[in-house]
Amino acid sequence: MMNELYKFKETAISHGVCDEYLGKWNKATSKKELIDIALSSEGCEFMCSSINEGWGIDKVFLKRTFYPYLNGRYKYDKKYTSSIYVDYKGSILADTTLMQVIDCDMCISVPSTMITKVFICGDSNVVFKGNGRLIAIVYGDKPKIDYKDFKGNIKFIKGQQWIRN
Repeated sequence: MMNELYKFKETAISHGVCDEYLGKWNKATSKKELIDIALSSEGCEFMCSSINEGWGIDKVFLKRTFYPYLNGRYKYDKKYTSSIYVDYKGSILADTTLMQVIDCDMCISVPSTMITKVFICGDSNVVFKGNGRLIAIVYGDKPKIDYKDFKGNIKFIKGQQWIRN
């Protein structure tokens, strides 16, 4: 595990990861602390961007290493809530402010009481339903998005390439 994380960290440094993010990463001593960094608002952007650019952590490693924290088993809950779904197949009810979707085939229902931002990357196929408020940030051309049955307010944003400091 450590060898793959070390390689990812070194590559992230070469791609200009910011000092604040790197400082948190250096202080992390557990898988939970690492997943909390990945589930921060900056972490969601960083993870999806790195995967889209081809240098991020792959789904096999994520599933093997962070299984207890994936696919609805864990919610980051500080000033906002976030979750991460990796290689998930099925339907969920959006119940976090932020959500990462990596290589998933899923339906996300957004209730009218929810405002959520979804970061989507990899070979994801996502169907949105419901009538809440949604911002979908899509990285690359691989993800397929269907929102024809979504009745709420939706905004699409093209995910940005990770920019060096």
